[in-house]
Amino acid sequence: MEGKIRRSFYNAVSGIDGVQGYYLYYNEDISGMPDGFWYSRRNSRYDFTSQPITSVKAYGEKAVNRTKWYYWPLRTKQAQWLEPYVNGNNGVYMITYVMSIFVKGQFVAVVGVDIDFNMLCDVVGAMKVYQDGYGFLFKDWQTVYFHPDAKGVELYFQPRFTVFGDGDLLHRSATESCLVHYDYQGVSMALAFTTLRNGMKLAITAPEREIYAGRRTMIFLVLAITVVVGLGSTLLAVKAAGRIVRPLQAIGEAARRMGRGEYDHHLADTGHDEISSLARHMNDTMERMRNYVGAMQKQAYQDELTSVKNVAAYDRKVYDLNQKISAGQAAFAVVMVDLNQLKEVNDRFGHEKGNIALQTLCRAVCRLYKHSPVYRIGGDEFVVILEGEDYDNRDALFQKVQAFERIRDLKASQPWTQLAASVGMAVYDQTCDAVYQAVFNQADTKMYEQKKHLAPRS
Repeated sequence: MEGKIRRSFYNAVSGIDGVQGYYLYYNEDISGMPDGFWYSRRNSRYDFTSQPITSVKAYGEKAVNRTKWYYWPLRTKQAQWLEPYVNGNNGVYMITYVMSIFVKGQFVAVVGVDIDFNMLCDVVGAMKVYQDGYGFLFKDWQTVYFHPDAKGVELYFQPRFTVFGDGDLLHRSATESCLVHYDYQGVSMALAFTTLRNGMKLAITAPEREIYAGRRTMIFLVLAITVVVGLGSTLLAVKAAGRIVRPLQAIGEAARRMGRGEYDHHLADTGHDEISSLARHMNDTMERMRNYVGAMQKQAYQDELTSVKNVAAYDRKVYDLNQKISAGQAAFAVVMVDLNQLKEVNDRFGHEKGNIALQTLCRAVCRLYKHSPVYRIGGDEFVVILEGEDYDNRDALFQKVQAFERIRDLKASQPWTQLAASVGMAVYDQTCDAVYQAVFNQADTKMYEQKKHLAPRS
């Protein structure tokens, strides 16, 4: 029987690159001694050779690098992939697929296949995206299994990432149509990933300047063509009549505006001559560019559920406010709004009703603060940054938003439609607030103090 198992194993794995070894190990409590088989090879050019079996009990469960393959599936009772590790028996950096075998509830044996993890790293390391893009393997920002910069450095290389936005995507199985934006070694990067069968995330990443180079190229080509056409038309216009110089100047100005990313200045195209035709084409081009750029910005900076601005947009706003504070030009207030009892709504009525509660509160806040950006910075937390007209009327507006301060009546009909929140406001004071975070902390503290005063009904 064991011979048949050996042959089945060999036939299954001998033709697969990267397989380092395979084994069957019987439960020592039944066999009374180390028993089974273990075959390994140095690399794919060599055939498998039998290796001596050592007792797992001689090392114990704490010797993870030597016995994890045995004790881990025994404890979990599930077939699974082990995270990459250096095997203490042969010194190979590998990943292992293991399965515990039970007969009528009795643990009988462990079977497994070892795969050379360096081979998998070589495959991922050979990936190229754009000019400077590459692939890497990770679980989260704290656990990176392979990164091209780790070659020749150390086994457990830990690159430092700074997530700029959409960090929640890391908890999904794949980014699908979205991108995760982050900073690595001073370069703005974006990545997409999918989760492999062994639980690792395979990421494809590239500098943002390369990803969006097509958009810049389009703008440059449109600008270049427009300038060339404008220059040619200008020469003809000078020869033909002075009356067409002014429209050409407008076209040239429109081209310069497009170069600066401004697409809202439309040209007059009431005539039927070549200049009016060119103006119509320019207007059409600007409209297409405006829609294209607007769609990209909306996707990048809008919260999908509530349609207000997301954390990425909030981070940029905080950066701008800190610049104004440094320049002595800041005048703003921060309003914190926290939805009350979102967890209770989710638990009792489902997450769909919790989403309705978030959307209902968000719409009410946006109606009050018509001239201020609203940001969703957490699951149930919103921030409103008041400037301009809303800043001047901040006290009157805050009295209105304080009307939302209540505990939700979960026994009422459709409690998820009630406006129930805790709020707090703080105003920037240039004499004591050195950075934006100081103002935010004050508003956040006031909001939580108010939340403590609200006692839920039994």
